[in-house]
Amino acid sequence: MITKKDQIKLVSLKKKLFKKEDKNKFKVYLAGPMEYVKDHGVGWRTLIENKLIQSKKFTVFNPANKDKLNTEIKVFKELTKNTFQVEKIKAMFHYIIMDDLQEVLSSDLVLCRWFNGVFSAGTASELTFAKVFDIPVVTVVDDIENVPKWTLGCITHQQKSFRNIVEVCDRIIENKKYGIGVMSLDK
Repeated sequence: MITKKDQIKLVSLKKKLFKKEDKNKFKVYLAGPMEYVKDHGVGWRTLIENKLIQSKKFTVFNPANKDKLNTEIKVFKELTKNTFQVEKIKAMFHYIIMDDLQEVLSSDLVLCRWFNGVFSAGTASELTFAKVFDIPVVTVVDDIENVPKWTLGCITHQQKSFRNIVEVCDRIIENKKYGIGVMSLDK
């Protein structure tokens, strides 16, 4: 059961983890599947989050932040311990969805790791939301030809690896700032 106390814990955790951001830095939201991947998407996000922060040009919202993710998993396990409590799970995910979409909306760029064959309603929703609000989406995907067409329509730039990802993100944000269309950055 999601109690008021659980909601307060999640809100309090968010405030601790995501303090007021530096207005001189660009914010990047790290999108990608969590529910059906081995490490909940923590591995690649941690690596890229560190690279972006070390560049001193970016702040990062990482929905797979260990403390946030552990709290959400703990609450979810409690809700499904004895029986699948649909209404309580819906309430929990309503909070998570609204929180994540607010973070997307406050971002300058969405950086997505797309895994073909892994279902992720959240990732598709985040990319669509970014598209609607004209937030550039950089997607790292091994095989672009197998990405759903709807998702392709949301992607601003794609590449096969995280090689030069800091420079790619910087260039796309700069291009958007000056009204320049996105050009091919990955050869």
